[in-house]
Amino acid sequence: MNEVLAVLDKDKEYLEQLIHYLKQKKNFNFIVVAFTDITAYLEYEETNKVAILLYHNSYDEFVFGCNAKQKIVLMETKAISEENKVGIYKYQSVEILMKEILRLYEGTQGINIREALSGDLHIVGIASIIGEVSSNYVGAILAYEYGKSKRTLFLSLDPFQSKKMLGLREEFEGVSDLIYYVKQKNNNLSLKMASLINKIETFDYIIGLSHWNDLFELQEEEVKQILNTIRSHLNYEVLVVEMGSINHISIALMEECNYIYQPMQKGEIYREKDKEFRRQVILKKDELFANKIKPVLVPEVDYNVTTNVIFKSEKMNEFARELVTKEGSCVG
Repeated sequence: MNEVLAVLDKDKEYLEQLIHYLKQKKNFNFIVVAFTDITAYLEYEETNKVAILLYHNSYDEFVFGCNAKQKIVLMETKAISEENKVGIYKYQSVEILMKEILRLYEGTQGINIREALSGDLHIVGIASIIGEVSSNYVGAILAYEYGKSKRTLFLSLDPFQSKKMLGLREEFEGVSDLIYYVKQKNNNLSLKMASLINKIETFDYIIGLSHWNDLFELQEEEVKQILNTIRSHLNYEVLVVEMGSINHISIALMEECNYIYQPMQKGEIYREKDKEFRRQVILKKDELFANKIKPVLVPEVDYNVTTNVIFKSEKMNEFARELVTKEGSCVG
């Protein structure tokens, strides 16, 4: 059964726009109800459990005794005057508003943002054994191509992931925040994770580390927890994981992948590195496991490109289409 989000505000036009948007969002799996009258809301609450009450600050004195699990004030100004209140600035984009609601929600364990059947998620890994810059391009362009027909999330664990390459101006530390939530043993990891997700072009993404040391805080079981949360609660069909350099969690990531692309360039050094990489993987696992690793020759790209024109490159799009078509039987 879905949780209930109730919105209480006298501005009917604002309510209509807000509710319309929230109901369109696939990753906001709440029953949304709206009220302009406090009496009507209180009557509703008598027979319905409300998870979140999002209310205008003019209703403060009336909602004190309400039974909603979480009360969040819609503030006319960005400052919240009372320390015991949880508030959100009213006049901002609904996209940001939704993320703030998810971030602040303190519901109980087991809340699903999206409901999906376990096993529906196909995970594509990008592993670079030589610090290959092009792996960033491969991860992004694959997410872009898959996103044309599948619900796709791009998760980059590369601590040096280029934001400009994706056409992003602001800094993101989504992965560091995700690691923090996992370490806190947060009961509502799926809710917290959804608040970190942004969208570009055809796909959603979580990227950005404040420092590479954050990545070394992750344990193998926590990696599996993150991937299982995405699989069980976020309703994506494809997850593209940019693994960055090989490290202590690489095997745990590879175990969850349906296949792993290894960006390559021409040259003896690449072939020798690949051979040694496979030897070590087989040593840790077995030959069948190593067969999931697929070296791919990446087209020459202009590394001066620092905007999302990479998504418009016909050469990279053709490269991605060939990979998606080749592995298409593995992805639904």
